[in-house]
Amino acid sequence: MRSHRERGNARPLFLSSLDHLGRQIDSEVLEAAQRIGPRAAVHGEKVLGDPAIALTLLEEVAASVTLAIEAKVLRGEPPIKDLDGYLYRAFMHRVHDEKRRGPRLLNVGDLESKAPVRRADLSEIERKLLLDQLLGTCDTVTADIILRHYSGQKWPEVGAACGISATAARLRFRKAMLRMRRITEPGKDST
Repeated sequence: MRSHRERGNARPLFLSSLDHLGRQIDSEVLEAAQRIGPRAAVHGEKVLGDPAIALTLLEEVAASVTLAIEAKVLRGEPPIKDLDGYLYRAFMHRVHDEKRRGPRLLNVGDLESKAPVRRADLSEIERKLLLDQLLGTCDTVTADIILRHYSGQKWPEVGAACGISATAARLRFRKAMLRMRRITEPGKDST
């Protein structure tokens, strides 16, 4: 019978052999990332609020570990004994570093709205309060996307800053705006 650590979660993960920066991941490291992936994704989602970002960070860490292993071989140092544990610890450090960095724009008062006012019946204060309400219902990544978009950043910049594609950033923004519209216009049908 396999131990609890070996069993893990049976859901397959789709990790690439290249990270988002184009760095190669060694096959042994990729196998270790597949083994720890389900556990890492659950923890990363709890900390960051988004499993996609957690898996992107896992691929990034796996590429960094590949480079570290290659450097150890070149220096003639002994190999890593517990690759799964080493990779998981490196992932945990990277996730918590990402959490500490957090969104750079912290409140709506930092914004200069680039879009014209669409609702003439809302005052500036009411719009800021509604945006604060929306940001309170979002995870930190979506809030960061909204703040960056309204500060005037282009979608590729927003996506790169959040570690996702420009399209994913735009879709998250759109979903958040639709959710806010449902909140502010309860009389209209959401379909």
